[in-house]
Amino acid sequence: MEQIDQAVIVAWWVILIAALILTIPAAFYLAKVVRTAHKIELLAKRILPAAVGIVNNTTPIKNLESTNAVAGKILETAKAIAGVAASIDNHVLGLAKILGGK
Repeated sequence: MEQIDQAVIVAWWVILIAALILTIPAAFYLAKVVRTAHKIELLAKRILPAAVGIVNNTTPIKNLESTNAVAGKILETAKAIAGVAASIDNHVLGLAKILGGK
């Protein structure tokens, strides 16, 4: 019985030492992950104002798409008006010739 107790104690110490050996590198890597996460958080806080500025400065570019669509409609209307104006101009010139004798 004493031999079994001794075997259990030896096995317990072996497992305890193995757990300790495995825990030390795990703790080291965990500390490294925590430090890296902290650095990432600090850098994210530093670049946040720049990111907000980029978003604010590029929003007008997106709005240009709707402006371009409206400008295209305005151009079509202006072309139609120019055609009608040219026709009126031709009629006025024709009337001027008739009335003025030129």
